[in-house]
Amino acid sequence: MSPKKRILIIDDEADLAQVTGLILEREGFEILVCSNGQDGLEVALRERPDVILCDIVMPGLDGHEVLKALRADARGHTERRGSGGRVARLLRARHDQHGQADDAKRSE
Repeated sequence: MSPKKRILIIDDEADLAQVTGLILEREGFEILVCSNGQDGLEVALRERPDVILCDIVMPGLDGHEVLKALRADARGHTERRGSGGRVARLLRARHDQHGQADDAKRSE
């Protein structure tokens, strides 16, 4: 049996992170949760999760800064658990005042 894939959720909205984590846990993933970008970056570098779900708008270190730091780290190292040192693109979705997605863009 292969080890569970690990997903790190970085989000300052605790309820959203908890619900997302519960859903993914039920699907068989190991979940790590951090409530801010700085803690999330530290956990990502230490634990090397297979996937990171990161909020963009957070106080302090935001999602763009987390991605930039992860990319810089990946360039300096070639061996990584799961991803081989690769960092995926960041998918951003904006929501209108009713919570409906009105735009999605990729950050290169």
